[in-house]
Amino acid sequence: MSYVKLPMRETAMVSPMMLALDARRPQQFPSSQPVAKTIEEIEILRRLRWKCPSSLFYGGYTGGKGGKLPEGDGGRWVCDPVGIAKAAEDVSGPGCLIYSIGSDGEFSFEKAIHDQISNKCEIHTFDKNPIEFYLRPEYNPGYPHERVPSFVNYHIGELSRSKNLAQLVKDLGHNGRTIEILKIDCEGCEHDTYKEWLDADVDVRQILGEFHGYTEQFSRFFIEKGYAVFHSGAGSDPEMSYVKLPMRESAMVSPMMLALDARRPQQLPSSQPVAKTIEEIEILRRLRWKCPSSLFYGGYTGGKGGKLPEGDGGRWVCDPVGIAKAAEDVSGPGCLIYSIGSDGEFSFEKAIHDQISNKCEIHTFDKNPIEFYLRPEYFPGYPHEPVPSFVNYHIVEISRSKNLAQLVLDLGHNGRTIEILKIDCDGCELDTYKEWLDADVDVRQILGVFHGYTEQHSRFFIEKGYAVFHSGAGSDPEMSYVKLPMRESAMVSPMLLALDARRPQQLPSSQPVAKTIEEIEILRRLRWKCPSSLFYGGYTGGKGGKLPEGDGGRWVCDPVGIAKAAEDVSGPGCLIYSIGSDGEFSFEKAIHDQISNKCEIHTFDRNPNEFYLRPEYNPGYPHERVPSFVNYHIGELSRSKNLAQLVKDLGHNGRTIEILKIDCEGCEHDTYKEWLDADVDVRQILGEFHGYTEQFSRFFIEKGYAVFHSGAGSDPEMSYVKLPMRESAMVSPMMLALD
Repeated sequence: MSYVKLPMRETAMVSPMMLALDARRPQQFPSSQPVAKTIEEIEILRRLRWKCPSSLFYGGYTGGKGGKLPEGDGGRWVCDPVGIAKAAEDVSGPGCLIYSIGSDGEFSFEKAIHDQISNKCEIHTFDKNPIEFYLRPEYNPGYPHERVPSFVNYHIGELSRSKNLAQLVKDLGHNGRTIEILKIDCEGCEHDTYKEWLDADVDVRQILGEFHGYTEQFSRFFIEKGYAVFHSGAGSDPEMSYVKLPMRESAMVSPMMLALDARRPQQLPSSQPVAKTIEEIEILRRLRWKCPSSLFYGGYTGGKGGKLPEGDGGRWVCDPVGIAKAAEDVSGPGCLIYSIGSDGEFSFEKAIHDQISNKCEIHTFDKNPIEFYLRPEYFPGYPHEPVPSFVNYHIVEISRSKNLAQLVLDLGHNGRTIEILKIDCDGCELDTYKEWLDADVDVRQILGVFHGYTEQHSRFFIEKGYAVFHSGAGSDPEMSYVKLPMRESAMVSPMLLALDARRPQQLPSSQPVAKTIEEIEILRRLRWKCPSSLFYGGYTGGKGGKLPEGDGGRWVCDPVGIAKAAEDVSGPGCLIYSIGSDGEFSFEKAIHDQISNKCEIHTFDRNPNEFYLRPEYNPGYPHERVPSFVNYHIGELSRSKNLAQLVKDLGHNGRTIEILKIDCEGCEHDTYKEWLDADVDVRQILGEFHGYTEQFSRFFIEKGYAVFHSGAGSDPEMSYVKLPMRESAMVSPMMLALD
């Protein structure tokens, strides 16, 4: 079992990904690959796989060259189009300056910047020859050559060491300006010139270049200058995209990735004007909003002769924790729920009451008395039922003359907050939806079935300050909208466990995954993420080939934070306890060699080291002598000799144990509840638990930890981290060049 202390560092929160791991041990990364040599190298590797969530593909074309030209050729990935557009619109700022070196008489990129980002960008294109040279019929037939667009400043010039970027900038009087995008495709000139690109008296925010005979050395050069790689092309002459750090805040928000061409899944064809204006980008973003905390409530199985979809009648709800807190807050507006159109089926109302809060005030509105829906001949198989005792039932039909504003007025709810407005009125929404928000109430979520839905419905609510966090399928979809800004609690995923394979979009309400606020938090911490985690130690082979590769190693959260703690002479340092090595020190060596040689490592075993070095002891297991940097102690963990006593004996009271690694062959059952009684601050617990049950993890969660790695089998390795993690725990150090 592996535990991490919360809060994790920031570095822990960024996934290093686990790509292409050895199929024999997909959960493990062999320690023989020194991926975490130093803090500096971790940072370089991280920047080689940077993410710009807002990036979109601009420019490019289809066809040409006898059909051999890739679609999108001539275009580029651009980071932060919203930030660029804002810079262009800001009359008091430096504006938007674009340099495109090497167009070859093809201006799809320049046109995309002008048409889709901002027509106020100042665009300068540089080519070796006059435009007439590229317009000749015999020049690259099939390539879409064209005349210089009116908004492009065209210059005849070739980039070289004698005429580098600094000279171009000086000639044009752009000294001291900011170049938002430096796009370079100069057919090989980059080899002689790239090291001088940044010598110009300008601030270059993005470099989008094609590198012939590319090696990683190009990227490492720009990383040393403060950039990161946010897009890497393929082949020997890839298109590489670099962004200067720190990125603007706007770069962190994805404007969506809609309708990607199946033929080019990495590219968004510029023929789709997805980024016409800043406003349109924001609308598109809100059409694909994320509510990480959303869960499915209500619904049922079967019914209508087996033709009724499972989950029908239920809805996706954003931020159940926030709703529960509102219900519990006696000084606040409380929790008010409106359900219009139940059709005599109350699974949604019951789920709100039973799984979120029994203090919510629920009002249900139907066209007919409940007796109408309870008749045997009314939709046989549909689970009609009497009105639950906690539901306020009203006989009324919503219409233009009896709209939501009138319902609110009749019930005296003026000035209140409706947490959820659920509407399924079999078509009435078409005539009434534009008046729903005229009521004197603050509606936080709208969960509706829209018959004959078009995007116009969603755009209306977006204009009113909402975002779409769930979109159903078909011509009459269930659409879920949340008012922005969402509460902070909405941003925390409570998990999505055990989704029904028959309905992957739905979480059956029969699974009580959201019983209480406390239970949601426990479930969340049982599936915590430490994005910075890496696997340290372990070995291959052994025990007649029966020993799993990586055995003896552990997942560690936030190696960068641990290394920084070790280097900080004014801080508590880096203290590691490893209880139960069994004469195998790959983990200790990995900490020392790959994280920091300044960590103080203490290993505890039942027997002297010589005991494990005997040939007859576990043949094939890589026993070895105690490394010189390990403080070796003979001692067994027990109730009478628990961690508190070990700490006291070694004079470590008041210290911080960065990692407590325990593999004591069963002693954990008798001792784990006392591990945290020692006078030390334990940041991570990496343990093997024999006969593990969830009760072990729940104990550590109650003590302020979260599970960031769960092993398999009956005796899993579990990793826990103490919350809150350090900031450094949130950043992925990468996982490049995996097997």
